[in-house]
Amino acid sequence: RAAAAAERAAAATADAPASPRRRSRRLRDYLLLLLGGNAAMAALVLYVGPAPLTLSFGAFGMIAFTTGLTWVVFGIMDRY
Repeated sequence: RAAAAAERAAAATADAPASPRRRSRRLRDYLLLLLGGNAAMAALVLYVGPAPLTLSFGAFGMIAFTTGLTWVVFGIMDRY
């Protein structure tokens, strides 16, 4: 009896059309985080003052944030 039910369930899933893959929102989320994070870093640099050392630390922060975010989103995470 249980075998027949399992057989019917397997047949039902075999006959069902494959559902299309849901479109990933990874690129949209990446771009939003990228723009938001870099804008926050630029705003902080402008708030502190455009001194040469502040600008260089801000540029390094933006590069490190962009590199780290890109690695995490496209290298480590699976599609969601």
